[in-house]
Amino acid sequence: MTFEVSIFGKKTTMTKNTSEVVAPNPQLAVFYKSIVKDVADLHTTAMLVENEADKIEAIHHDPDMRDEAKVRRKMEAANPERLKDFSAGAARISGHCEVIRAYLQKELQAVKPLAGDDLMGFMRDSELRQVLREMESKEKTALIIDLHHMKQPELCNAILRANPLCSGLTTDQYDRLAFSRTAAEATDIIASVSSMLSAIKSDMRNIAYVNRTYSNLIYNRNEDPAEYTYRMTGFDKLSEYVSNMQKVSQREAA
Repeated sequence: MTFEVSIFGKKTTMTKNTSEVVAPNPQLAVFYKSIVKDVADLHTTAMLVENEADKIEAIHHDPDMRDEAKVRRKMEAANPERLKDFSAGAARISGHCEVIRAYLQKELQAVKPLAGDDLMGFMRDSELRQVLREMESKEKTALIIDLHHMKQPELCNAILRANPLCSGLTTDQYDRLAFSRTAAEATDIIASVSSMLSAIKSDMRNIAYVNRTYSNLIYNRNEDPAEYTYRMTGFDKLSEYVSNMQKVSQREAA
């Protein structure tokens, strides 16, 4: 779904890619809905900007108006508050990305815990971890590589169900294994969030173009709209998190 916004003859195709991303679960659906709403609000701002730009353009081309009057009338028709609206919308979307990252870090589990009354399961896990603790360093290193490649899943589960200090691994080894297993188990969720990030990037690129074009118009500048981007820290952090997940998943699948 697309539509065009034209400012002083510069046409920009606005996309609605974020509205087409399918959430894999109800919680992400809520987060995605908030993002889609904020993108829609930014599209509304873009259309308001287009309307104001049309008025400025009409004043600019009025043959019966003196230059001094044109400058005054154009400043009256311009609305710098729209630029703040653009920035505020980008900040809200970045905030949603931060919430999604926190959700993924909290909710994605490397392994499901045992039921509280599964005594046999606890004993089996303990025995498997004891075997790991008794291994020589070289043998343990080779085993850890196997675990990262999804070999010996029962042992991997036993390790990750334990406190890191009791797992038989160093804290760093434990964290890397947990991250690797989480990436492997949550490929559908990670793929969906990656699609949303791509959609946000696409939609926001076009919104930023309109933002800078209007800014150039009202402040009489000539900056390249194609080079303008929003600072979205939450978006950047989520992108890095998802990228790392995907790299781990691809490496283990190789």
